[in-house]
Amino acid sequence: MAEQLGELLSEGLKTGYGSGGERQVVQRGPFQVESTQFTTPDGGLYVDQWIANNNGGGQEIVQKGDKKSTRLHAGGVIEPEELAKLGLTKKDVTGYLKTKIVELGTQTRLSADCAPQPDEDWQYSYKVMKHLDELDLTIGLESITYKGQIVFAHGFLNSPVK
Repeated sequence: MAEQLGELLSEGLKTGYGSGGERQVVQRGPFQVESTQFTTPDGGLYVDQWIANNNGGGQEIVQKGDKKSTRLHAGGVIEPEELAKLGLTKKDVTGYLKTKIVELGTQTRLSADCAPQPDEDWQYSYKVMKHLDELDLTIGLESITYKGQIVFAHGFLNSPVK
């Protein structure tokens, strides 16, 4: 079931954030957060909620049958002034990120490394930093460099919900 939940995390992210799915603003306690939701034909459910401008974080939750999993993330894009020195904008970086999310699907942000993906001046990578079998907890780091300089990073925690 864990593999199916990983596929659901990837498909939901690809359909929502990666492909420009319908975003909503929702209330999470006193905070307004952005959210996307995806339901599969067989009843799988994906919900993504995040709060960020350049930096921030969020939580994805999936459920299929009685199995649930969550993926937390935090980080973001370097400061706009630093991007400008490279001739980039936040939109350039997030556009590249979305392209890689759609292209790589289940090859990234889960429990295995995604080998660096060079694209001319850009490079995307995801590295599992630690996995604790006792909890089925995976800690990962996603990064994007441009001309060898870090321009984006997200830390991830992946865990079943029991």
